[in-house]
Amino acid sequence: MKFSIIPTTALPEYEGPLCVGSVVIETSVPKELQCKLSNIEHELKTVKLRMFYPIFPTKEVKPRKDELWLPFNEGIPNIATGFKWWMIRTCARQFSKTSLPVYDGTLFQDSQNTKLPVLLFSHGLLGSRNVYSSLCGNISSYGVVVLALEHRDQTAIISTVRDPSHPDDKGYLVQYREIKDFYSEDTIALQKDRLHFREREIQLAVKMIRSINEHGVPSLDTAYSSSGDPNVCKRLFESLKGRLNTTKGELLLSGHSFGAATSAFITNSSTRSLDSSSLHQEEYKCVILYDIWMLPVLQLNIQKIKYPTIMIISYEFQRWADNYNALENWLFGRKSKSDVDQETSANKLEIVPTEKPSHVFVLDGTVHANQSDLPILLPSMVFKLLKGKVKADPYEAVIINARSSVQFLRENGVKLQGENDPDSLKSEVIPGWEKII
Repeated sequence: MKFSIIPTTALPEYEGPLCVGSVVIETSVPKELQCKLSNIEHELKTVKLRMFYPIFPTKEVKPRKDELWLPFNEGIPNIATGFKWWMIRTCARQFSKTSLPVYDGTLFQDSQNTKLPVLLFSHGLLGSRNVYSSLCGNISSYGVVVLALEHRDQTAIISTVRDPSHPDDKGYLVQYREIKDFYSEDTIALQKDRLHFREREIQLAVKMIRSINEHGVPSLDTAYSSSGDPNVCKRLFESLKGRLNTTKGELLLSGHSFGAATSAFITNSSTRSLDSSSLHQEEYKCVILYDIWMLPVLQLNIQKIKYPTIMIISYEFQRWADNYNALENWLFGRKSKSDVDQETSANKLEIVPTEKPSHVFVLDGTVHANQSDLPILLPSMVFKLLKGKVKADPYEAVIINARSSVQFLRENGVKLQGENDPDSLKSEVIPGWEKII
């Protein structure tokens, strides 16, 4: 990682063969589907996400500067106190005009009129709809529509709720809620409610993308809003009609950290789909997990992943013994002997084996934040002060993660653009890239 003291003012271009467009969508939630859980401060009244979509890479595409990265545009998080956060807030001033490397253009369609795959992405603690834009955008640049959710379960760094059905209301902020004791019974109850809340948000995102595919609008029965020019967004939604693969069993699911735990939770869920009598877990074809946080998996006894799965973990998470040992125990069906297992409950949790994942990889020199945009945008000096001991090049790490994720999808029957890339799923062909399970 090159040493720097000046923040990066732009995210790098995406590496895939296609250009990428993006829009933020917020939809009102019908009253009968609104979710209120005892441990979550706010009722689920809207669903908010950033959609990345592939477009033809022609000379006519126009760069956009109105899709901004900075989550602090919606206010300063309550958690942003102390010296470390002062540094981030100082850098944030430099990011106030940082835009995503996205374009206006025509929605991509291949010569066989193949429907575009849809991937739903769940963020980790202190994440947002924007913080994984390099990863999500790179995956989209191979021909995937990516929905990056912004969860309102108080795990996002900050989020503004503006109900489109009440356009004159100013809206309100949902602030991040810190957990003081990760092993208490209250925390276990909170994490359970958070996962159920997140699952409902993802279900509503599935409902929204199906409405776009079937009707050319995010919702027929509730209001919605979107970023950018309303007329441009209307044309975009109309162009997506009939172009998306939203068939049951064909959706793709992914997440980072607590978002990866969310994905694992959904694959084991007994919740019904919103638009059918089938189980929500049956909606998905493949799962991509980045740095899965195992504590919620153990605390809630999340059992097996039933779908082809790739797990990508950072070098830092591989060296976090409690989490990595719990991951191995979970994958191989062993009872945990780790401190995590001992501290979560007096009655030891039984570790239920998963079906063997397709791949588990680690990239040398990476830290937990390498799945996000932070190491790319923050100066290396600031990142080191924040104890981000990253040695790998931040953007190269994202590219490797995206390449391997895309190739994994190819190997599981998802038709994507670009060259076949089998080396991305082999050990040591890419320096520092190792298959460990």
